[in-house]
Formats: sequence, structure tokens, C-alpha cells
Amino acid sequence: MLPLYFTLAAVFGYLLGSIPFGLVITKAAGLGDIRAIGSGNIGATNVLRTGRKDLALATLLLDAGKAGIALLIARWLSEGLPQQTLIELTAGTAAFVGHCFPIWLKFKGGKGLATFFGLLFAGYWPLAMLAGATWLAIATIFRYSSLAGLITAAITPIAALVAGLPEHAAFTALLAALIFWRHRGNIERLVAGAEPRIGDKKAAAAEEAPSEPAATPAPAPVIVEPTAEPEPVAPTLPVAEAAPELAPVIEEVASEPEPIAFAPPEPEPAPPEPTPVDPTPAGSPTMIEDVAPEPEPIAHAAPEPEPVAPALAEATPEPATPAEPKPEA
Repeated sequence: MLPLYFTLAAVFGYLLGSIPFGLVITKAAGLGDIRAIGSGNIGATNVLRTGRKDLALATLLLDAGKAGIALLIARWLSEGLPQQTLIELTAGTAAFVGHCFPIWLKFKGGKGLATFFGLLFAGYWPLAMLAGATWLAIATIFRYSSLAGLITAAITPIAALVAGLPEHAAFTALLAALIFWRHRGNIERLVAGAEPRIGDKKAAAAEEAPSEPAATPAPAPVIVEPTAEPEPVAPTLPVAEAAPELAPVIEEVASEPEPIAFAPPEPEPAPPEPTPVDPTPAGSPTMIEDVAPEPEPIAHAAPEPEPVAPALAEATPEPATPAEPKPEA
């Protein structure tokens, strides 16, 4: 009968702890996927980076309440059983594991610090008060939220053992180990001095990268207009296969040509010197006259005389013809 109670407590606690309240609240508020901003965590600290303090507070209370509610329900159902404390701590621890490794998000959840405090308050509230005071003191002095959570998780099992609560000491030691594992990135930054402080305005720029890259939206499809398909080119055979008899000729032509020797151009012969011209004798035509003889005069046709009026011709007396002398007898 007891194994059944432990099994039911573990299954119920894990399923309750797997509810990602940070993701559900931010999506319901229209802020999108909380895993795409900041550290990519679904816890209250990352929800606060959206600028909505009310949503961050609601996430903190719900994440803390998961383990507390699971523990209180298991306590109520197992009341009177000899191992009641172990059953209720099993339910609370299973809720813590469900918060860190939720089945709904492919086992990528929060870091569990708020759920750890909820388990302490529901299990043994004086231990929770001590843990809360430790967290506030370390956070105030060093201003590192992750450092305060790590120190609180380490001190709680020791305090439970000192208080005479061996069952609580064992379960909180297991939870502390998981908290250190989930904060391994913070531990590396603390050692390197790169962990952002509480209230640091540059914290958003120096935030831790998510353990798994957030899914980026797929790029918009590019619409390419269909282009005309090119005409198929008929396959060609090598020349050597198409015409075997031409292969030697092609190899000879394709071989490296021999360098051609260029002879320097012959100089052109100098033009002959002009022959001196002897002076010409007087009266003989000069070279210029021979070359350019005097042009012949151009004969101009004389205008034809106008006809004489007939009256004038009749008026003009004919010249008298002298009488021929008579020969002497």
C-alpha cells in the first residue's frame, strides 16, 4: 500500500510542477514566448525582464505554490500513515523536478529556486524563514541574486540537520544539488565576474544566453516568378569519338605551337637626290615655260553685222569704173 502512495505522490507532484506558469502567463498577456527574451528561462526573474512586475509576482507565487500545494495534498491524503513525512516530501520534490524538467517543454524548464522556497514553507516553515533571511542578506550585501540562491540552497540542508530533521535534510540536499546543476552557467559567470547584479541597468545586455537557442521564426518565402525553361541542348560527343580519323589532326592542332621567329624589317632605301639642272641658253624657253606653256588665246566669235536697210543701199552710189584706155592705132 505504501509504494502506491509514493508512486501517486511522485506522479501527481511531477505533473503539477511541470505546468510552466511563466510561459502561460506571458502568452496570455500578449507578450509572446518568454523563452525568446533575456536568459530564455520561464521563471519569475526572466518574466520581470518584460517590464511587468505584476506578471513576475504572479509567476513567483505560482511557481512557489506548485511544490507547496503538491506537498500539502500528499500530506492530506497520507494522514495517519507511518511514513507520512516521506510521502509528502516525495510529492514536493517531484514538483521541484517537474518545474526544472517539464515534460510539456521537452524537459527545458526553470532553475527551481522559487519552487524550493515553496517546498520549505509548506514542509517546515521555520526552515523556510531561515532560508529567506539568508537569501535577503546575501542579495543585499553582494547584489547577486544567483549567489544568494546558491548559498541559501547550500545552507538549508545543514540547518535542517542541526534542527533534528533528517528527512528534510536529505531531501533539501538533493534539491540543493539540482539547484547548483541548474545554475552552472551563473556559477561560471560569477567566477569570471560577468554575472549581472541586482538593479544593474546593464543587466539586460549582459544576460546569460539560454541553454538552448530560442527558435527563430522561419524567413518569409520568396516568390520567384517562373521563367521560361531553356531549350534542351543536344548532347555532343567528343570529336575523337565522333570522327576517330580526325583525332591525330586535332591533337596536332591542339598541341602547343612553336614560337615564330620574326625577322626585323629591312630599312627602306633613301630617295635619290635630285639631278642638278644646267642653266638654259638665252632665248630658249625656261623650265617654267616648258612646264607651264603660255595658254593659247581663246578665239571669240565676232558678232554678225546687222543687215543694212535696203533704202540705204540704194542711196549709196556705186563707184565709177574708170574707162579702159583704148589702144592706139
